[in-house]
Amino acid sequence: MVYLRHHGFPSPLLDWTQSPYVAAFFAFRSKPTPTGEDRNVAIYSYVEYPEGEKRVSGHTASLVGLGPYILTHKRHYTQQCKYTICKKDVDQNYVYCPHEEAFSRNTESQDHL
Repeated sequence: MVYLRHHGFPSPLLDWTQSPYVAAFFAFRSKPTPTGEDRNVAIYSYVEYPEGEKRVSGHTASLVGLGPYILTHKRHYTQQCKYTICKKDVDQNYVYCPHEEAFSRNTESQDHL
């Protein structure tokens, strides 16, 4: 799935970088339109374990971190990538869900954006 993500395929993965320089490159790489619609950019920082541990309930959306040590395209290593997926338990099956579900909980002890 990570390999496909690096080649532009849609996936439930959200990619992050450990490098502020790589983050700035991707945030500022598109040119603003003449009308100025794309002038604002943002760089987000994500901390999975602000307090050193994570508690997960299967019925609520939770983020799972992947990487950095996985076998995939060399760009993964060059860009210092990590990934997250958001999942929850629905009828004893894990399903993907939007990252916003986990971030909207505003839990101070984990998944800080």
